[in-house]
Amino acid sequence: MTIADAYARQRELQEKVGYHPNRGEIVVAFIAELGETLNLVKGEWAWWKRYGDEFSIDSDHLAEELADMLHFAFILAMKDSHDANALVLDDVEVKDFPDIVRQMLTNANSRRYSRRLIPLIIKFGRHFGVGKDDVLAAYFAKAEENERRWSEA
Repeated sequence: MTIADAYARQRELQEKVGYHPNRGEIVVAFIAELGETLNLVKGEWAWWKRYGDEFSIDSDHLAEELADMLHFAFILAMKDSHDANALVLDDVEVKDFPDIVRQMLTNANSRRYSRRLIPLIIKFGRHFGVGKDDVLAAYFAKAEENERRWSEA
């Protein structure tokens, strides 16, 4: 499973679904998923709260939330005419976790740089010990679930 395979799967899913949201709808959906993911790891960044040693992350749940973000990142990349070859994983430098989030918000709103969301999602997962393969496995499982939901609707 590669990023290119996942991108092709999302393109196939979009064609089957037949709904083509506008860019604004996609950005809002991406940000909503980012919010859900940030809530999952709140003990990492919520400096005004103290979680103590009890803070832990459910890696499987985090992989699922990152996969949700990946769906919308792929749709944005398609909308912005980026092909799979443009989804380079190592071309985005980040300083720390807040920088990952800041860059996600900035790049979601940029037609030119929306492709950078994919490596940022992978870096987000790596920051918490969730690897690219785990995120991709969760992505493909969620793609199957989404296809089933749309076919039953």
